[in-house]
Amino acid sequence: MLSMGVIHISEKNYSSFSRLLKERRAKLGLKQSEVAEPLGITTSSYCNKENGITPFNHRELIDLIEVLNIPLSVILEKIRDIER
Repeated sequence: MLSMGVIHISEKNYSSFSRLLKERRAKLGLKQSEVAEPLGITTSSYCNKENGITPFNHRELIDLIEVLNIPLSVILEKIRDIER
């Protein structure tokens, strides 16, 4: 399982989780570079993470939730649904 602090998402479902984040970013009309900057990572790194190639670390996930204005309860619910 991929670990993001206390949040765990299995490898097989990480791409589904990444897709949810990508959809949210697109809905807000944000470019990958506009999300990467406040996370303190390059656009290329963000692209890899958003596409499920590499996982977000705990700090990035917290910052991402803030940048995309997603309540943590929604993220946890989505993870639970994906893992079922």
